[in-house]
Order: sequence, then structure tokens, then C-alpha cells
Amino acid sequence: MWPSEEWASKLADWANFGLIASLIAGVISTVLLVWMGNVKETYLKMHLIASNERAAEAELKLETLRRQVAARHVQRDVFFRAVAGQPKARVELMYLRDDPECFELAQEIWRVLQDAQWDVIAPVPIPPSVASANLQSPTSMSVGGQPSGVTVVTHSVSDKEAEADLNSKNWEHTPWTVLSNALLQSLGQIKGSGGGPNSPPEGTLRVVVAPRL
Repeated sequence: MWPSEEWASKLADWANFGLIASLIAGVISTVLLVWMGNVKETYLKMHLIASNERAAEAELKLETLRRQVAARHVQRDVFFRAVAGQPKARVELMYLRDDPECFELAQEIWRVLQDAQWDVIAPVPIPPSVASANLQSPTSMSVGGQPSGVTVVTHSVSDKEAEADLNSKNWEHTPWTVLSNALLQSLGQIKGSGGGPNSPPEGTLRVVVAPRL
């Protein structure tokens, strides 16, 4: 039995309405799919960027840790350039006993000073008798050194030497400042002291090698 004309018209209208609604729903779904895809891609990129930043930060920290624990070495060419044509003095070397890294660095400094034609004495460990007499202080301080790092010790420091800024071009060139500058340039860090009760005799410099930290 065929539907009446009125019902046929209504069914056609409903069908058209359903078709239009389906098309609209399809368009909306397509827009949502594209939009959500872009949102997911944006978040993915953000996570990747954050992950890369964390990886780079971790690598930087690891490299910093490697440098902190790595053995110290003298850059020979840098040292030679820094002492070329500069005043010299007799040098004695002391290092912290039973510390292999301090021993190796003291040996390096000894060899580079020898090759630069300085009057240098072979490295010796800080004598136990000297260290035991200063039980309240770190061992390296018993011979004029600082608690850590490499210290260039002199008998006395003049006003000009005390005011010397090794990072500038104008400073008083004496054996103490020259050696301090050469080790600063070739090692990266250096310390200095002078005039105390544990300083070397006049005319002699002392290089004290203590642990890095």
C-alpha cells in the first residue's frame, strides 16, 4: 500500500533533514578530528621539546660532573707561551701524600717547568712531621698551600704583586705572578699565598698540589 501524498512529502522532508543533519555531523566530526589531531600533535611537540630540554640539562650536569672528577692536566703549549721571556725563580713542588691524582699533577708541573728551563726540584709529598704539627688545619696548609687546588706560595708579596689582576694585561711581572698566571692559563684555576709562617725561603717559590675539592 502506497503512503499518501502528504505522508510521502513528510517522509521526504524527514529524509532530507536526516541527510542534512548527517552532513553537518560529518563536517563537525571532521573539524573535531582535525582540531584534536592538531592539539595532540602540539602536545606531542611540547613533550618532545621538554624531553629534549631535560636530556640537554642532564647531559650538561653529567659533563660538569665529569670535569669535576676528571684528572687535572697542564696544557703544555699554553704554559710555555705564558712563561716565554718572563722572569724565573727556583721552584719546589709538594703534593698531598697518598693522593694519586695530586701526585700525577705535581709530576706534570715538574716536567713542564723543566722543559721551560726553570730551576725546579722534583716533587715530594708533604712531610708527615710538618702536617702533624698543624693538626687543626688541612695538610696542604702546613706548607703554605690552600685546602684545595693548586697554590703558588712565595716568601713575601709586594704591594704591586698583591694588586696584580691576572685577568688584565697590566700586572707586575715577577716570578710569582708569572708562574701563577701560567698555571692559571694552562690549568684553569690557581691560588696564591705568601708571607705566612709556612712560606718558602726567599728566592724560592713553592707549588702545593692539593685535591681539586
